[in-house]
Amino acid sequence: MTTLFHVWSNPRSAALLHDPSWAGAVHAALALGALAVLVRPGSVRALLVLAGLQVVSLLVELPFLGNHWLLVALVAAGLLLSAVAARVATGGVDPDELTRRFLPVAKSVLLVAYGFAAFSKLNQGFLEPGRSCATFFGDELFTGWGLPGPPGTGPVAWTMVVGTVAVECTIPLLLAFRRTRHAGVLLALLFHTLVALDVKHFFFDFSSALLALFLLFLPTSYATWLRGHAQRLSYSPRLPLLGSAALSVGMWVLPHAKHLGLAVLGLFALAVWVMYAAVLLFAVIAYLRGRPEPRRFGAVGASRWLLVVPLVAALNGLTPYLELKTGFGWNMYSNLVTVGGRSNHWLIGRTLPLSDEQRRLVTVLDSSDPELREYATDRYRLTVLSLRAYAERHPDVRLRYERDGAVHDTRIGDDPLLSRPVPWWQAKFQLYRAVDADPQPRCLDRWGAAR
Repeated sequence: MTTLFHVWSNPRSAALLHDPSWAGAVHAALALGALAVLVRPGSVRALLVLAGLQVVSLLVELPFLGNHWLLVALVAAGLLLSAVAARVATGGVDPDELTRRFLPVAKSVLLVAYGFAAFSKLNQGFLEPGRSCATFFGDELFTGWGLPGPPGTGPVAWTMVVGTVAVECTIPLLLAFRRTRHAGVLLALLFHTLVALDVKHFFFDFSSALLALFLLFLPTSYATWLRGHAQRLSYSPRLPLLGSAALSVGMWVLPHAKHLGLAVLGLFALAVWVMYAAVLLFAVIAYLRGRPEPRRFGAVGASRWLLVVPLVAALNGLTPYLELKTGFGWNMYSNLVTVGGRSNHWLIGRTLPLSDEQRRLVTVLDSSDPELREYATDRYRLTVLSLRAYAERHPDVRLRYERDGAVHDTRIGDDPLLSRPVPWWQAKFQLYRAVDADPQPRCLDRWGAAR
């Protein structure tokens, strides 16, 4: 379901028929792989194929990547490596052996990624109600459903800011300890179900990834309990399977009067999300009422080398503080600024730059490209690397910009600085988000044309 929500919410999926791309083709394969798992939920082979497609999708989608999909791809890599370890140890891929090796890796990746995401919000920008992403998206959540938005200051705004930080910092701690694990699962499910009800920004792709991973902290008896209740209710997987298939096909065949088609598709996907999350919440609450014994976290055991996967997740979380990149670093919607050796984080006031990409930023003054012009209107600055990558894709765009006090007016493909090609590895992995020119950073709620 996480895979399907990712595909349904991604514009490149819907553009497959009228604007074919590798990303669109991989998304089609992802949808088919997810549907195959729904058809044969007991097939380890189908699950491993889907995991392989998720990793391939990551490589194709880079650098325009959401944090949720990096999280999914790392967990998928952990599943594939666990299958290799199980096969080497036993000569086959026994489901129980695969589960024993995989679960500690997947749970560790989640705790690392979620911990970094919560930690990134401990900064001056997020804790300023008038500019915090907490109040920004809280206002979107209310007004999107026709309700009056909360005031930008005052007790309600402070409650949203402090509540968000408290909940996100508490969840990984609750999940880490056995006695509080079930409370952590329930709190996490409730919070991220609520977050994904924003109808202006579709967050259900991220929330669905988290919900799937939170369930791994429940005892294995949850699956047995759920199967038994489903059988007593004469539940058939045919309905969700047909609905998922219909929505996936509709994504490609809906008339692409772009905005209308994607808007309708998004609302359908949101409706599916509401039903899916509601059923999931009801099932977990009903199960926990029986007070099951919390499961142990589990140990990697003989396959300690599998810890390389959560280690990669941890290194990714450090990249903003090392200024190696500021995109997809578990720092989404956090108001975190790590630029030029400085940080607005309460605990990490200075960064340790291993790259000088953010030391001499570019200020866009005007452009023939309306999307690039938004950086001038909104007063966001860019790295030279971001503009170089943009120049490769749009060489004919005219740009007037300022750097180091000098103003340049040029065709971007002719500029001696910006026309230099970007090495493929930098274009893929070293993504920098735009930097707010305002000393009090606003909530950066969207990706721009040049990031």
